[in-house]
Amino acid sequence: MSSAFVGIQSNLIGAATGSVSITPPVFLGGFQLTANATAFPSIAIPAFNSLQVNLFITGYGGSDVVSLQFNGDTGTNYADRTITAVAGGVVLVDTPTSSTTLLRCGLPTAQGRVAQVNILNNATRRKVVVVNNQIGAADATAPATITLGALGLWNNTTAQITSILCLTAGGLNILTGSSITVWGSF
Repeated sequence: MSSAFVGIQSNLIGAATGSVSITPPVFLGGFQLTANATAFPSIAIPAFNSLQVNLFITGYGGSDVVSLQFNGDTGTNYADRTITAVAGGVVLVDTPTSSTTLLRCGLPTAQGRVAQVNILNNATRRKVVVVNNQIGAADATAPATITLGALGLWNNTTAQITSILCLTAGGLNILTGSSITVWGSF
């Protein structure tokens, strides 16, 4: 179960609505989970050249990671990479995946996560994705592993993203109270 947040219709962008003109970034839609689920409902959006997805994950039903799929594409057309450093450490860890069916927003954890995903969404280019995210720590007095950056690519050069599905890579639940919002701009 989830609660839906509806964004504006694309025909209203740039239009005056009362005393306010609607200009990007524009809220396109979102959901908040009212029960644990393996995915948020898919969000249909108008085509924008740049997208921002905000993820607020309260936790998982085990160690998992929220991931994205675009336009219903479940083929091996995604690649992602996450760079991390353990708390107090100086060694960086590079975790790449290629030819995968989704784009991971960092590394698996059982803890909560906040992620901001920026997507270059031009029709004739591969979709370049940057993920800024941080996870919680299992111990309230100890710092968590730092996610220095996550990035990815959707190898589609013929269409802009017009739907986003946020799901877990391992099929475990995203916990109730988690939310997703999608914003668009030119």
